[in-house]
Amino acid sequence: MNDPAHHSGGWADNPVVRRRIRIALYVLCALLLIVELFVSRTGHNRIESIPLMYAVYGFGSLVFAVVVARGLRALVRRDEDYYDS
Repeated sequence: MNDPAHHSGGWADNPVVRRRIRIALYVLCALLLIVELFVSRTGHNRIESIPLMYAVYGFGSLVFAVVVARGLRALVRRDEDYYDS
């Protein structure tokens, strides 16, 4: 039943489909960045009126979360046989 030779995988395992999904996401991100340039924002602070500020802030937050997660992984990591005692 769980023989890897007979496992065909799902539709997203197809390299052509994966490439098309990746291209679609890149195009969507590019379109959203272009639209962001033409949207007029009225914020409470000056920094909110900087073009692409929210995109840069979101990307920076993602990078920060990844760096913090890598650091936390070192703190909570256990040996492979931790529960085998």
